[in-house]
Amino acid sequence: MIADLDPEQDEPVFVCGAHRSRSTFLQRLLNTHPQLVIWGEHGGFINKLVELDQISEIYRGGRDDMTPDQISMFASKRVEVMFDYNPWTNPLQRQDYHDLCRQTLSSAFRRGLDAGQRWGFKEIRYNAPATMAFLARLYPRAQFILLRRDLTELCVSNILVDWSVHHLAEMDAATTLEGAFEVLADCAYGLCALEAQSRQSALALGPRALLIEDGELVETTEHIFRFLGLDTPDHHAEAMRLNARMRLGETRKDLSVGLLTQGFIEDHAPDFIEAAREEIDAQGIDFPRLRRQAQTGRYSFLVGDHELRHTHLSSLF
Repeated sequence: MIADLDPEQDEPVFVCGAHRSRSTFLQRLLNTHPQLVIWGEHGGFINKLVELDQISEIYRGGRDDMTPDQISMFASKRVEVMFDYNPWTNPLQRQDYHDLCRQTLSSAFRRGLDAGQRWGFKEIRYNAPATMAFLARLYPRAQFILLRRDLTELCVSNILVDWSVHHLAEMDAATTLEGAFEVLADCAYGLCALEAQSRQSALALGPRALLIEDGELVETTEHIFRFLGLDTPDHHAEAMRLNARMRLGETRKDLSVGLLTQGFIEDHAPDFIEAAREEIDAQGIDFPRLRRQAQTGRYSFLVGDHELRHTHLSSLF
């Protein structure tokens, strides 16, 4: 076995939520506690570690228990993999890979910590059950905070944030009613897919996960600290109140693109959200759509894949 620090020494805190769900605000609140250092986003590179782990599991175990969603996910990934590779002299076992991953992550995220501090990070790209399960396997004492926000509000925020408005204008999107509905349909579907993944992750993690509604953040800060087994020192109450007054990344509701205004989105998004939920419940998640590999899904980048909008890749799915 590869030398590794005892995983029982690590009690990381992982904060996950959809794009525009106010996860940065939650990160700031958690960092008011002297025993927590919650790092920001890092591009979702752990998803690649998970993908390699899953490929290894399929190859070594000949798995026949994959769900339709998992099969669809792998089928949608444009990754060159030689499945006929036969490493008959390879000394590495799967546990060695897990030890290497844990050692790498711990050494990176422990950097600069004082004695007694717990590390963690917030990331919008780790809602997938496979990624949550991978982190839970690496760190048996890890805890997860999953942040939820009303999906209609998320549609408004994802579409009308300034960078989305800029990209949609470049694409000449939403200039017709049909075009505006296409944008709404893709955004709603992506958000519903994230919601479905987060719900599945929460069920799998059980008591190790805490679900928080974004509107309850300030009121439930003490509850969050209790979940983490931490006291809330009196002298940090004012720091939390100051943080609460900082509206990080607020969406300018006066922005619009084509026919898409705040009122238009609020009027029509619920119908698209309901339709997307029903479709996902009945058929599972359409990963090719979310990766813009199908006839639909052109605007699925709005839920967090802005830099990949011209590709068939996703940092989320």
